[in-house]
Parts: sequence; structure tokens; C-alpha cells
Amino acid sequence: REYMAPFNAFKAQVDEILAIIDEPIRIIDAQVKESERKAKEAKEKGIREYLSQVELPYGIEVEKLWNPKWLNASASHATVTSEISTRAAQIREDVKTLEELQEYQDYAIQRYKETLDLRQALGEAKRQKEWADARAKIEAERKAAEEAKKNKTETTKARKVQAYRLAQG
Repeated sequence: REYMAPFNAFKAQVDEILAIIDEPIRIIDAQVKESERKAKEAKEKGIREYLSQVELPYGIEVEKLWNPKWLNASASHATVTSEISTRAAQIREDVKTLEELQEYQDYAIQRYKETLDLRQALGEAKRQKEWADARAKIEAERKAAEEAKKNKTETTKARKVQAYRLAQG
């Protein structure tokens, strides 16, 4: 204990000085964080105002365009608005492409509204077409089987009648 006494006294002095230094640092840090929070809120408000002016077809929600990176200090307002405009133009072009589909357009547009992914939307239209084709094929096969069964039954009846007539003969 005696050996550590000078060290413990020195350590207590250092801790006291560090506490004196840390208090203003905490205050400054809190102020900086509050300032950053207010700046992000102001930036978000400006971005949301710009987004509210963007019109997208088929009721596509502009909120789907939102990118949290836009709130970073490195993202300028000009860059963000340019990105929004570019993305909105791309969405309009994608929708025009989907409108050119003759069949299953509604399914494709619905998928696009959910995902904003043209490939998925086109895939959905293709999937719906394949499903409809498969249903049509199954229905045609069922009808053909029924027709064959009917023909077989009629042939069997005709043979029986012919056999009966020959027997009566």
C-alpha cells in the first residue's frame, strides 16, 4: 500500500483532470449531435417536399423511391433531386414498356408496383402466360379425352346395334 500510495494519489489527480476535460467534451458532443439531427430533419423535409411533387403512373408510391443514403451529409440536394428525377423517368419508361404487353399487362403492372423491377414484372407476365397456356392445354386434353370416350361409346353402341341387326337378320 505504501508503495502504491504515490501512484494512487497521482492517478486520482489525473482522473480529476480528465473529468474536468470530459465534461465540456460531452457538452460539445451533445450539441454537435443535436445540430446534425436538425440538419438531417431539414434535409429530409426538403427531399420529401421534392418527392411530393413527383408524379408516377398507376398510383406507384413515391415513397418507394426513398433512399436513406440521401440523408448523409455527403449527398447534396442537387444530387438527390437528380437521382429522384432519373428514377421517376425510368419508372415511366418501364411502365410504357409494360403497357405494350398485350396479354397479362395487369399482372405485370401489379408486380412492378410492388417491386419497381421491370424484369420481375415481365417475368410475372411470362409466368401468367405459361400458366394460362398450361390450363388451356389441360382443358384441351380433357375435352379430347371426353370426345374420345364419347366416340368410343358411340362406336361400341353402333357395333352392338349392327351386331343385333345381323343377328336378327
